[in-house]
Amino acid sequence: MDFEEFFQHWKRPRGFYDTMNFQDARINEDGTIALSVRVTEDLTNYYGNAQGGVIFALADTAAGMMLVAQGRAGMTLNGSISYFKPSSLGAVMTATVFPRKVGKGTGTFLVEIRDDLGIHVADCTFTMYYLGDLKF
Repeated sequence: MDFEEFFQHWKRPRGFYDTMNFQDARINEDGTIALSVRVTEDLTNYYGNAQGGVIFALADTAAGMMLVAQGRAGMTLNGSISYFKPSSLGAVMTATVFPRKVGKGTGTFLVEIRDDLGIHVADCTFTMYYLGDLKF
């Protein structure tokens, strides 16, 4: 199973993934991972912008997809986020994952979130714990 097949299998309708309605996952030529979500009414806060937890969930999920691209199973040990500007209803937010340190047991990743209007929404840093090789 390749990355695209995994993404299609992974995003099948169920709970959280159904609510988030992830649009696209891809491996870029530079080795980064990109995962996108459209800001729907279900994902907005009182002000009509993407809710902060949605932005964090997008980043965390994208960091996990980086592990998939590396052929590893894992989980988040730690995550932190800095919010810069809101992303509004209808925008498509894309989380791009940049590996910072890939070790034997853990990895650290920077996740940058921008929307299709050019807004730099947030930056996140995640430390991921490797559970072993990914088995399909």
